[in-house]
Amino acid sequence: MAKEGVTRKKHLLTLEVRLVDELRTVQEEVQALAKLRQHKLVGQAEKDMQQMIHGLERDVQLRSSAVLDIKREISQLKDDADTTVQTIITRLRKLAA
Repeated sequence: MAKEGVTRKKHLLTLEVRLVDELRTVQEEVQALAKLRQHKLVGQAEKDMQQMIHGLERDVQLRSSAVLDIKREISQLKDDADTTVQTIITRLRKLAA
C-alpha cells in the first residue's frame, strides 16, 4: 500500500512536471502569436500609410494641374481684357477724331 502511494505520488509529480512544461510551451506560443500579430498590424499600418501617401501625392498632382489651369485661364482673361481695353481706346480715338 505504501508502495502504491509512492508510485502514485511519482506519477503525480511526473504529470505536474509535464503540465508545467506544457504551460510554458503554451505561453511561448502565445507570445510568438502576439509578436506575429503585432508585426502583421505594423505591416498593415505601413501598407495603409503607403496608400494614404499615394493618395495624397495624387491629390497634389491634381491640385497642381488645377492651379496651372487657373493660371492659364487668368492669363487668357488678362489678354482678353487687354484686347478689350485696346479696342475701347481705338474706338474712343476714332470718336474723338
